[in-house]
Amino acid sequence: MKKENLIGGGIIILCSVAIIIGICFVFTQGTKEQKGITATIGLQKKIAVVRIYGEISFQNSTEEVWGGSAKSADRIVKRLSAIKHDRSIKAVILRINSPGGTVAATQEIYNQIKELKKYNKKVIVSIGDIGASGAYYLACPADKIIANEGSLIGSIGVIMHLPEVSGLLEKVGVNLRVIKSGQHKDIGSIARPMSEDERVILQGVIDNAYQQFYQAVKNGRQNIPEDKLKGLADGRIFTGQQAKKAGLIDEIGDYQQTIAIAAQLAGIKGEPTIVEEDEPFQWLKGLIEGFSSGTILSKNSLFLKSPCLEYCWRP
Repeated sequence: MKKENLIGGGIIILCSVAIIIGICFVFTQGTKEQKGITATIGLQKKIAVVRIYGEISFQNSTEEVWGGSAKSADRIVKRLSAIKHDRSIKAVILRINSPGGTVAATQEIYNQIKELKKYNKKVIVSIGDIGASGAYYLACPADKIIANEGSLIGSIGVIMHLPEVSGLLEKVGVNLRVIKSGQHKDIGSIARPMSEDERVILQGVIDNAYQQFYQAVKNGRQNIPEDKLKGLADGRIFTGQQAKKAGLIDEIGDYQQTIAIAAQLAGIKGEPTIVEEDEPFQWLKGLIEGFSSGTILSKNSLFLKSPCLEYCWRP
């Protein structure tokens, strides 16, 4: 009986998976012509939408697996590069809902956004719940930044988390032996207190990355006087209303209003064709990769993450 029950259970699971995949196939096939990058090549009324959700990183994230929307920086860069070469796309909406992320991942996406401008694409940012830190960094080159009244904006700055558990290790009787090639090879070790020399070195790294961020904001938001910008760029967060008053965004509006503004800036008359990313089974790929890389279990643990520079709001 047990063997029969196992076989029966397996058949039910396989049937359920087949049904889910079938439903996904039907829905995605029904919208492929509207969403595919290469669809309707002759049409010159296209606006591409690139969604930047969750933490910005080269890693697959739990948001990607469970939410189905977040994408690694490599995938976003690849999509932006494809859009750049599509002459039928006149404008790009960056739909942002992100607290930021790692420095290098943010900068790779940022560079591709600037490339869009070289190809005469209008770039418009629409911020949902949050467009903070690295996510705001990405918004800076845009022709217009639009957010809701209650969106969270700003957090211009850099952070690095370095847990220190030497007291805990001592209590449980664990001694960590380190053999290193130079004095600072194990800088940031969790197994011992940080020295003053190390703190100075790491602060220098943070300050340098901050200047890169500050320069991106300065270049993109030239409407803000520099003496005022210095006061805004201390890591603080703003609501959409406050950000509009400070000059960090251009308009208060929702996603649908952003589409209308993008069409106007691009000179599109009539109803534009909205080009979404067409990856019907990406959620399944993300699920498999997330489990294989261990990021589903480790992403939200500061103790399991490797130390890294982050343009990220972490209250």
